[in-house]
Amino acid sequence: PGFSVVVGGRLSDSGGLLPTMVLSRLGGDAVSLTLAFVHAPLFIVVLIIVRGGILPLFSPAAQAYVADIVPKDDLYPAFSVQRVAANAGIILGPMLGAFLLHDSFAILFLLSGSIAAVFGLAAPTLLRGASGEPRKAGAATSTGFSAALLRDRYNGTMSLECEFKAPGTTHQ
Repeated sequence: PGFSVVVGGRLSDSGGLLPTMVLSRLGGDAVSLTLAFVHAPLFIVVLIIVRGGILPLFSPAAQAYVADIVPKDDLYPAFSVQRVAANAGIILGPMLGAFLLHDSFAILFLLSGSIAAVFGLAAPTLLRGASGEPRKAGAATSTGFSAALLRDRYNGTMSLECEFKAPGTTHQ
């Protein structure tokens, strides 16, 4: 994930936060959906490696987005909330994944890809300001990080997303 995070930061700077987040989510989701139909072990390994390279692109864009919508004095608690939500997903995801894996290998990846694709497809609508343009730096108000994060429906939803994952896989 380290190299992908650096690439994600560069993509965020050059191409924008929204395109990077959408690219990461939909690219990773496409790989997850493909995994539902693959049975060759070598191809499964290759797809998991590709997925592991695509999904971390999201992290620097999401962190920059939080920095854009949260007042400077409230960044530390805002990033703490973001980290706690991500860690909750990392803990709960494999447990739910193991439960689903018991029934079907394919359903695990179909649900993972489908649920996350909804968030990826919703990003262009939910991350836009009133003008229809992606939010710009400094858009935060003085109402504090809680209000800024709660007011932003997409970030709140992404923070609470619990992605179904196969046991032993990681997610940035």
